[in-house]
Amino acid sequence: MIVAAFQFLCVWLTEHPNMLDEKDCLMEVLEIVELGISGSKSRHEQEVRHKAEKEHNPASMRVKDAAEATLSCIMQVLGAFPSPSGPASTCSLLNEDTLIRYARLSATGACNFRYFVLDNSVILAMLEQPLGNEQNPSPSVTVLIRGTAGRHAWTMQLFHQPRGARANQRMFVPESRPTPNNDVGIKYNVKQRPFPEEVDKIPLVKADVSIPDLDDIVSKEILRNVESSATVQPHFLEFLFSLGWPVDVGHHPGWTGHLDTSWSLNSCFDNADLQTATPEDTGGSVFNGEKKVLYYADALTEIAFVVPSLTETSGLLEKDVPLIFIHPLKTGLFRIRLHGAVGKFGMVIPLVDGMVVSRRALGFLVRQTVINVCRRKRLESDLYNPPHVRRKQKITEIVQRYRNKQLEPEFYTSLFHEVGDGKPHL
Repeated sequence: MIVAAFQFLCVWLTEHPNMLDEKDCLMEVLEIVELGISGSKSRHEQEVRHKAEKEHNPASMRVKDAAEATLSCIMQVLGAFPSPSGPASTCSLLNEDTLIRYARLSATGACNFRYFVLDNSVILAMLEQPLGNEQNPSPSVTVLIRGTAGRHAWTMQLFHQPRGARANQRMFVPESRPTPNNDVGIKYNVKQRPFPEEVDKIPLVKADVSIPDLDDIVSKEILRNVESSATVQPHFLEFLFSLGWPVDVGHHPGWTGHLDTSWSLNSCFDNADLQTATPEDTGGSVFNGEKKVLYYADALTEIAFVVPSLTETSGLLEKDVPLIFIHPLKTGLFRIRLHGAVGKFGMVIPLVDGMVVSRRALGFLVRQTVINVCRRKRLESDLYNPPHVRRKQKITEIVQRYRNKQLEPEFYTSLFHEVGDGKPHL
């Protein structure tokens, strides 16, 4: 219950960030977060205890994690969404590969970076080369900061003159690098199979022919309806576009409904423009996840909606998946039926079983119900960790694997050495 209350607080604050403009409200929220993290408050009437003097005794680790997530939301997200990277990410989309691509370097790889660790919770990746977007490059340092709040990028440049007096400044010429070796081998596209290839070599018998295959079990007639706008209800496409906005899977840096194509900025530059039919012509089948999806994101959530089609039918027969049935009425309204209640799904709002909604509110209510179902399933799982905890665990794993412990003189000496080839270390 306490974990759900902190999550509700995050949603409430992101929807109404102006609440924290009031000093009393801000102090009250921060005291609640402090109570969740440490188990006690610093202020008791006239007595004030500092952070170093307190004993941390939270109600549970899940409560502490939820309170830390709320603090991260207040400090990092409120008033800063969408970020300059767009609504697909609350963090920077830059990584080592993209920085090398834009830097004035001919050699690629993580060996061009120096890596440092702060407090066993923050990894710094430093590139001491100017980027290619400067007409008059100067000594620069680009820092990728990976912490529990996500990834952020900062660039610092050294100038001996103010910006208005750089016309006669001597141009900085970076040191030349050897030409790269473009022979990177052959990329194989491996198609996943549920059974070995030897199964296809087994001759069929009469019993096999009499049993319908998976394509026959899934109703082809229903899936064929979305191939043309003439075979779907006029309001169906309107409902789809109210769920999210169309994005190209090959150019989208956020969640696409599949792990293999999600959160990858580098692949966006390698894919050619995909010529596909317009959604109005296809009836929605273009959003089958192969090339396009319907995407929605806010400060706390991102979701991809996929329309099943004849070419992409994977995942249609999964069990224990809540279903939302939408039945159009003659009055122009829509009746909602919920099926496959798992756990406390029946308590999830705003949609309830038997509810009648209008056409204008249908898409928003369906999307919000799906988001709340996912949040409810996470809350019911004791094994679920919020994003900042998973980032912290991953950072700890990377540090323990690649850490290079040095004496203080060795550390300062290494700062003046060239970044050498080989395996990067921390």
